[in-house]
Amino acid sequence: MEAVRIEPLTLHFFSDTCSKHFFASLYFASASLPVCPAQKLRAGQLETKLFARMAEALPKDGDALLFEEGLTPDGVRGLSDAVMQGRSGRAAVFAGTDAGGYAYAIGQVSGDLRGLTRELNACLNGRGGGKPFFVQGSVQTGRAEIEAFFAGR
Repeated sequence: MEAVRIEPLTLHFFSDTCSKHFFASLYFASASLPVCPAQKLRAGQLETKLFARMAEALPKDGDALLFEEGLTPDGVRGLSDAVMQGRSGRAAVFAGTDAGGYAYAIGQVSGDLRGLTRELNACLNGRGGGKPFFVQGSVQTGRAEIEAFFAGR
């Protein structure tokens, strides 16, 4: 018998199919925990569905700037990708804390984000890059500074 309790962006699994208690966020923030392959696959599927629903709830016009806690770099990329599909502007996703910094992924269908990324990295003590339409990296600054950076762009 499997019981699943869902909290905001977090799943707790208790299963007889795995010998140990398994706890993981949707983003597998701790790779040192025992992982049942079936549960990892299911969590990945739920993550994809969650990201799609989050993207659907957002207006499609203009840019989107999202902050989420507890996402791995894969999660940041996945959410940014989901949000940028069908959007006319940029989809920027940041995950982290003011104290520890933020990982980011920014996507724009048919966009060229390389100039924005260079400026972002210079202004916000960051590093990163990527393809013209999709970039990723990290910044060592606070949420207020990130929001101020994007406010005029």
